[in-house]
Amino acid sequence: MEMIAYHGTNKEILPKIEKQGLREGESIGDLGKGIYGFLGSKEAAIAFAKKFSEKNGLVKIEISFEEDEYLDFDDPYFEKMFIDSKEIFLDSAVKALMRNKNKNKRLCVDGLIIKSMLDTYPDFKNIKLVSKTTFTPSHKEYIGRVPLISNFRNGKEVCLYRRNLIKSLEVEEI
Repeated sequence: MEMIAYHGTNKEILPKIEKQGLREGESIGDLGKGIYGFLGSKEAAIAFAKKFSEKNGLVKIEISFEEDEYLDFDDPYFEKMFIDSKEIFLDSAVKALMRNKNKNKRLCVDGLIIKSMLDTYPDFKNIKLVSKTTFTPSHKEYIGRVPLISNFRNGKEVCLYRRNLIKSLEVEEI
């Protein structure tokens, strides 16, 4: 299977990305720790990048994977599995979040719960990327001051847990 995702970033690091590729972030995001992109939406990736810099770049990521390596949490079956798992893993996720709250400014436990699911459930041992329609704050005036949340989603994100799923990268300044 293949999909295209877009990653917004500071244009000054585009040459580094061209040479070294994308690297996973330091913190555990909404879908876990990995390389993030927006599926099929340059606009969402650009809005994300504008939170951090006036000098923006865009990375087009071509992703290649096997069907059993992918988990889409917009699928009602997997969404329900997540909700049921939240009851099991919430306490440990909150404790982990509080230990690392400087790295997890949004205070979202979802990525920690997904990690627990992947580590615990044998059926998920081959999962190398996940996706979900999410809300990603894009208003830089609030970043670092308040953890913005919303019940209205603004993009479908993908998180790659393995760099080797990236078939190709194209970078461009915006």
